[in-house]
Amino acid sequence: MTFETRNKPIGFAQRTRKNLEYVSNARSRNEDVHIVTHLVNSMLGIVVVPHQHYSKMAFWSVTLKELRWPKWDITLDVPKRGKPKTKTLGHLVWHLRNAAAHGRFEFIGEQDSRNLSEVGLVVHDAPGEGQEPNWQAEIGGPDLYRFCLLLAEHIERSIKSADGTNAG
Repeated sequence: MTFETRNKPIGFAQRTRKNLEYVSNARSRNEDVHIVTHLVNSMLGIVVVPHQHYSKMAFWSVTLKELRWPKWDITLDVPKRGKPKTKTLGHLVWHLRNAAAHGRFEFIGEQDSRNLSEVGLVVHDAPGEGQEPNWQAEIGGPDLYRFCLLLAEHIERSIKSADGTNAG
């Protein structure tokens, strides 16, 4: 695979996805890596940076119902600042970006497990510092891993398509 420069958000996301796959493969060989932690770290390159740079692009408008991706269980969804309820990939990623950027997440499941199937993630979004969350979602470890890979691929294909370059 040919990567864009790491100075472009898509290049950073490509490298993040490659590293995530590498750590996952190392964990499957019982190597001493923290795949669960790395997965959440990967949200920087797969969620935060691409959303910051590409938030106005049309590829975010796909509805969550249309996606055949692992589902986030959204348990709280009170609209804020003119944003509608979470119905599109863009809305979901906006909340995930806020949660990741502000450290509003917690691991659930087996404490300190390095097995994705034993761990999940709960993320929160809030209108401001010190305020109660108005959005919350939960996802299991294997589903989060798959979601991140699919999101990275979706972003890459969409950016390359918009640029008129070959996605392969």
